Order: sequence, then structure tokens, then C-alpha cells
Amino acid sequence: MSDITSKFIFPLALCLFSLALQAQPKELKIVDDVTSILGDNSNKVSKATVQSETGKTASIQVEFTGFKDKDYLIKASILNQLKKPLKELEPVQADLDSRSGLADFFFTFKQLQGKVYPQAFLESAFVEISITDKKGLGATPGLEAFGIGAKKYTFQYKKKWPVKGAGGQEVTVTLIPYKSAGTIKP
Repeated sequence: MSDITSKFIFPLALCLFSLALQAQPKELKIVDDVTSILGDNSNKVSKATVQSETGKTASIQVEFTGFKDKDYLIKASILNQLKKPLKELEPVQADLDSRSGLADFFFTFKQLQGKVYPQAFLESAFVEISITDKKGLGATPGLEAFGIGAKKYTFQYKKKWPVKGAGGQEVTVTLIPYKSAGTIKP
């Protein structure tokens, strides 16, 4: 009985425990909330949570209150340390459903062709949530990138996105014997 326990049950329990740890949602810390500084607390994003992530994907859920007076668009962007959008992760935009109080975003990392990456990963530092009036100036094509009239919330989101073919990665080299040890002279 102890042989079966040590060979099968303990490893299985460890695997299940590690999966349970990975599946736990991770709440993100808010770092910028311009709207509450200006005194508007009736419409706000209250929380952002990473629901799941892999090396190439991330699923983020946003909780909000209010936004029932108009039709709004909600957009999420992954930013670098300088708070600039990462081109490898396209922003996700959707209509805001004020009845649910939730918005879900799914990001997929797409490595840029021809770009040389100095490290084996690309690091993100923040996720920015932007909410814009659908009929306002900020929703006009070409102007939405400037965030005119948008309510913005920035959350800390540190993640290393793996990059293929970047400097610092492992390279497998197959060695071919040149001579036998007995024929080599000191």
C-alpha cells in the first residue's frame, strides 16, 4: 500500500495542488485613477483581475459601477514601463454593458515579424482601461487613440511574454566526435 501511495497518490496530489494554485485569479493594483481625483465617483472601474494567463495569452476581467447614463465603449491596452502600448498585444475594445458590471478582455501575444528582440521575453508593466462615450469625440475614428474625453484607469500588470529567436535563448548544438581519446596526443 505504501508503495502505491508514494508512486501514484503523492505525485497526483502535487500536480492537482499546483494546478489549483495556477487557476487562482490575481487582483491587479490600481496605480492611476484620474477620474476619482477629479471627483467623479459615480462612474468608475473598481477592480481588475487576471483570470488566467499562459506564456502567450492573458484573460483580464474588469469590474465597474455606473455608466448607465449613456452608451460607452470600453478598451483595454497592455502597456510597457513607459506606459506606451505594446504593439505585440493589440488593444481589445467592446461595448460596455452597464447591466453586468463586468467586462472581459482576452489578449494574445503576436511576435512582430522582422523585429529583433534583445531578450528572450518582452515585459509588460501595466494594463490601461479606457471608457469613452460612444457618441463623443473620443469615439471618432482616428481620435480614439488620443483618448479625448476618456475615463482612464491604469493597473499594474507585470508579465514576461516569451519571444522566439531572441538573444539570450538556449541553442541546442549536436557535437560530433572528431577522433577517439586514444589517438589524441598531449
